[in-house]
Amino acid sequence: MTTMPPELSGLRATMEQPALALAFGQPGTADRLAALTAGLGRLAVVSGDASACMAQLGDLRPRLLFLDFSLSQAARSATLARQLASAPSQMALVAVGNAAVADSVLAAL
Repeated sequence: MTTMPPELSGLRATMEQPALALAFGQPGTADRLAALTAGLGRLAVVSGDASACMAQLGDLRPRLLFLDFSLSQAARSATLARQLASAPSQMALVAVGNAAVADSVLAAL
């Protein structure tokens, strides 16, 4: 078994950390996003209320967060987005959902 040199020990943890996260995804959304973003890193799914998601995101520290703004998830995603906007973070936010549903688009804005 080989060991990693001390100067590279943080590299393994960084590689294992998910680069992407999805909050409140509908069934199948995580699978589709994971397939689309396979080259960007591992996708983690966070769930629960906004406070629980904030805690999970604090532990995961992804670079990119997909927020599901489908009709059933729009209010939860909007709440989480507001909380994230007031927290110091370098995480990019991306809204996903059905653009043909006007209420979802408005909630994402």
